[in-house]
Amino acid sequence: MYPEFEPQAGRILLRDTLLDKRILDTQGVGVDVVYDLQLLLASGKMFVVAANVSGRARRRRLGLVGPRGRTVPDGGASEARIPWRYVQPIGPGVTSTSGDIKLTVTREAAREVRPEDLADVLEELSREERIRVFGTLDSETAAHALEETEPRVQREILAGAESTQVVKIFSHLSPPAIADIISALPHEDAQGFLSLLPPDVGQRVRVILVQHDVEASAIASTRFLGFSGDLTAEEAFQRFRKDAPGCPVTMYIYIVDSEQKLQGVVDINELLQSDPMQRLERIMTRNMVSVAPSTGHAEIVALFRRYHFRALPVVDESGRMVGVVREKDALALDAGDESMRRRL
Repeated sequence: MYPEFEPQAGRILLRDTLLDKRILDTQGVGVDVVYDLQLLLASGKMFVVAANVSGRARRRRLGLVGPRGRTVPDGGASEARIPWRYVQPIGPGVTSTSGDIKLTVTREAAREVRPEDLADVLEELSREERIRVFGTLDSETAAHALEETEPRVQREILAGAESTQVVKIFSHLSPPAIADIISALPHEDAQGFLSLLPPDVGQRVRVILVQHDVEASAIASTRFLGFSGDLTAEEAFQRFRKDAPGCPVTMYIYIVDSEQKLQGVVDINELLQSDPMQRLERIMTRNMVSVAPSTGHAEIVALFRRYHFRALPVVDESGRMVGVVREKDALALDAGDESMRRRL
């Protein structure tokens, strides 16, 4: 039998204190209620990762379960979580019978679960624990978590990783993201990891690290969602669910013909709100902003800041779409970030 728990100053009982508490954002607006907590066990230490506010957690909390323990569906989101990194420190005013949980962000931002959450956990671990936990992640999750960790942690993780694992991880990252990570490594290690990259990717990473005004062809991702305009919204959504995993740009669907010539673009939100039988060519936006492969980085950044797009298509002289530049990658290469331009 376990010994009876003795309450201690500065410690709280998660289930007793946090469950069923209201969650308020920075403006005091109610966001939701904590129905469950997502925990991560790493090398004997337990971390609170997120507050589960989903309909499934609510039904489970209320005891509304069906046959074989399955929760009764209600049509709501099944996996809605709020990252614990957005929660203010729990003060003495929060007890089992009183107090609210307050966030450090607005209501709109609260539901954006990002790789930073896992990165925060990795940064809290010791070096040995960090490498052990990182090794259990699938390559795509590991890639995005690595991208968000601080340089010191990146160096430790890569130093303890097998070369085959590094190759798989880098395959999920854009050249600018790879350059950002490699730029924080010692010269010899950077050269070693560059040699592991496919020749075309390695060359683009070198260009980013060396040149000042990098062209679109160097920072563009060649993986994007290019659909035919004769697909219905329902058919496009089915294909989206199949093709989106692993694609770095999923907020836009680009409409291309049989020769990959760009015809238009559909925002994923427009797709979800469209008549299922409406064809993409009827709902796409034809008046688009695009860049050429030779367009310089400074001009690309100016376009992002002017139009507030999240990605820009890269189109060659024949009108064929050859890639897409993410806003995140373009801004990471902004003039003030000299750390990404260390000469090799």
